[in-house]
Amino acid sequence: NIIINLGNKLPECYFHKATGYLCPACGNTRCIKALFKGHVLEALEYNITVPMLIIIAGMFYVEAVFYSFGKKVRIFPRSYVLLGVLLGSLPLYYVMRNILPFLTIC
Repeated sequence: NIIINLGNKLPECYFHKATGYLCPACGNTRCIKALFKGHVLEALEYNITVPMLIIIAGMFYVEAVFYSFGKKVRIFPRSYVLLGVLLGSLPLYYVMRNILPFLTIC
């Protein structure tokens, strides 16, 4: 509850305030607050970046746990194609959520 209340004290996004457009980080604080409350779908509507990074970090964590017990397990695929899709889709998402209002609830 303390972490959720800390989010209320953060300043508004200066980029959004000045331009009316969402910056790549717009919605991250509300996304994290929604995740702490257990509202996963609401969090995805604020900004998809944080849940995606949590999932990827979780995959690497599981790999590290298996590795610490002597088992080499690859859960997260290592390919340049996947990296290109991930790194290419995020900027596209950041632009498209300013054009298509159903991608965010900011």
